[in-house]
Amino acid sequence: KYHDTHFDYVSSWENVEIVDSRGYMFDGCGASQRWGFDDIVINDLDGSLDPTDGSAGPSALVSNFPHMTKIFGDKCTAYADNCMAYCTDVCLRTFYYNVEQFETENWKL
Repeated sequence: KYHDTHFDYVSSWENVEIVDSRGYMFDGCGASQRWGFDDIVINDLDGSLDPTDGSAGPSALVSNFPHMTKIFGDKCTAYADNCMAYCTDVCLRTFYYNVEQFETENWKL
């Protein structure tokens, strides 16, 4: 059975305080291990999710996997206990390519 593990629903919130007895805001490990989500992106427009001091500016909290963090070089700080990384001074977007089904074997994206 085909299972699409890409969560694609735009959400936003503001003025939210997250309190977790484990000491972290998001459980990326559970999302990855239980449900197969390894491409989480949470854009932090004002830096308020910055785990260090909340002053990073526009940044993103992403799944801590090379396909999500490698492009940013040393801008990401990994938090292994929750399988997430906080990447400063980045703002990610999603885009899709729709291509023809036939005669595309020589195309490169």
